[in-house]
Amino acid sequence: MTRLMLVCTLKISGSFLHFVTIFHLLQQGCSLTNYKSMWQLFIFFKVPNNPWYHWSDSNAWIMVECMHKIVLTNRQMTIQNTRFFSNSIDEVTTVDYQSWLGVHVYLVDG
Repeated sequence: MTRLMLVCTLKISGSFLHFVTIFHLLQQGCSLTNYKSMWQLFIFFKVPNNPWYHWSDSNAWIMVECMHKIVLTNRQMTIQNTRFFSNSIDEVTTVDYQSWLGVHVYLVDG
């Protein structure tokens, strides 16, 4: 694990509620502009350990960049240790005119 990955991991693990919120927003395809408004929801439900000063768009992007670097490094190591790999990308438009990219990566070990 590189020093940068370690620093990013510590930042993420120190703010688990923030990490889970960002992960959920990204998984649902939501904008990170929704991140700051989630704080008010957690206040309403009296979620403990919820400091207001971490709920900003800039902090959200810092965590996303850390998450991205960790995932990217892990994927690079996986591909380097694989004998063969194939990558397939397909774009599809839904009936409500949303555009989605499907990315498939196939790995063959030995």
